[in-house]
Amino acid sequence: MTELTAMFAVRPDDVIKLIAAFLVGLMVGAEREYHDKAAGMRTITMISVGAALFTIFSVRIAGDKETGRIAAQIVSGIGFLGAGVIIQRRGQVIGLTTAATIWIAAALGIGMGVGYLLFTFLAAILFIVVLAVLPRVERGLQLAHTMRTYRITLVADPAKPDRLQKLFADSGLSVREETRTKGKDSIGLLWSVRGKPQAHHKVCMAMLADPEVREFDH
Repeated sequence: MTELTAMFAVRPDDVIKLIAAFLVGLMVGAEREYHDKAAGMRTITMISVGAALFTIFSVRIAGDKETGRIAAQIVSGIGFLGAGVIIQRRGQVIGLTTAATIWIAAALGIGMGVGYLLFTFLAAILFIVVLAVLPRVERGLQLAHTMRTYRITLVADPAKPDRLQKLFADSGLSVREETRTKGKDSIGLLWSVRGKPQAHHKVCMAMLADPEVREFDH
């Protein structure tokens, strides 16, 4: 009878941990779902709750001494899941943020499973701030430092490239990489230029109006 009672016994603290893991997974997953990411509300919530369950079970079965080993196994398993969402396309790596979200969701679940409720909630809020706010900061930084490649064909005037470079500098642009080629009656330039979009636009207008610029592409 005692064993049967223990089998159906529910520990209130375990219930609280499970609900807490569900809530943090739901919070993070809702943010991902709002931005239409591959790992959305259901996936992130299941990962968080699953990690919490594994942690709770490990504590109940093997005791606190084995919790670290179980947590390490969870991290290894989540690593394979995260690797599945990373895609390489046209020289770009896509899905790193989604993989990191899966990894963090598991960490939040483990945190709830061992009972660090307040600390884990704080970590979840900070992570949501990272997901929601930092992309806007990144876009602002990218706009302030847009990189463009300019292909320019000029008349055969050796001083013209230096005058163009001064135009770029005066407009707030900086030439990071430069290649010059010389033809019979022309000079070819290939420049990688960095700066604000407004500055790029200003230079483009000046190049289009310059009679010494034969061809121009960017």
